[in-house]
Amino acid sequence: MQTESHHQIHGQPQDVLPKQALRRARHRLPARPFTPHAAGWARTRIRAALHLLAWIDAQQTTLADLTQADVDRWLTEQPTESAYPAREFLHWARSRHLTGDVTIPKRRPRHIVTAISEDDQWTHLRRCLHDTTLPLPARAAGALLLVYGLPVSRISTLHADQITTEGNRILLRLGAHGILLPPAVADLLLAQRDAARTVSVLARSAPPATTWLIPGGFPGRPARDAVYRTLRGNGLPHARHARSAALMTLAADLPAPILAALLDLHIATAVAWTQHAAHDWTLYLATRKPPDS
Repeated sequence: MQTESHHQIHGQPQDVLPKQALRRARHRLPARPFTPHAAGWARTRIRAALHLLAWIDAQQTTLADLTQADVDRWLTEQPTESAYPAREFLHWARSRHLTGDVTIPKRRPRHIVTAISEDDQWTHLRRCLHDTTLPLPARAAGALLLVYGLPVSRISTLHADQITTEGNRILLRLGAHGILLPPAVADLLLAQRDAARTVSVLARSAPPATTWLIPGGFPGRPARDAVYRTLRGNGLPHARHARSAALMTLAADLPAPILAALLDLHIATAVAWTQHAAHDWTLYLATRKPPDS
């Protein structure tokens, strides 16, 4: 039978986990909207912390008695994607003296995935913009991937009302900012927006204001897997390689703060891409042969 102190140690963090996530969300709101992606990340952190607490219980120990060796073992026994998000909770518990000097280290950043060539990028983009034999959702998702480097997880959670019209301008709204769409991309996304709203009305799954830009097979749920399938099934490049090409192109021309604001990226992500683009360009210049004199 567990002691009363054991319940108190575990009960308090479980009670405050959602509160802590909501507090962070409220602090974010004045500067950036609380997007579906941000909500998903908050849920991931809460689940990771709860899994860690359940694991601690299974080891017949307490949060107060947790050692760094225990934490290291937890990291080796759990899937990486579900273990490391508990880092913030453990930092919070340590700052409030609920646990000892234990921590989950920062994950080593992923290497930037090799990009498709510029020629391939434009070839696939032309297909998306002009090949009417491709399904419209594949064309729309492919264009967003190849032009703006939006990840599939972000594309699948775009709403139809994020494509807006201001006079003669068509904008894609990401976060607090609107991206002015080139005419060919604008026409494609307007067609997909209208098709998505038609599907929503026919299925009576959601009002137009909450309709996904690319509807999935289940009402009210984003179409992430469906977007992956439609890209792969129609000969478009691997999403991560295509995204790298698009972000490399943008990062070569835009300063990191503008890139972050334009695509609603974290500033650290934007800085990493601009540094990588500059490094890639430096290597290109270094390998060029001097002109014959």
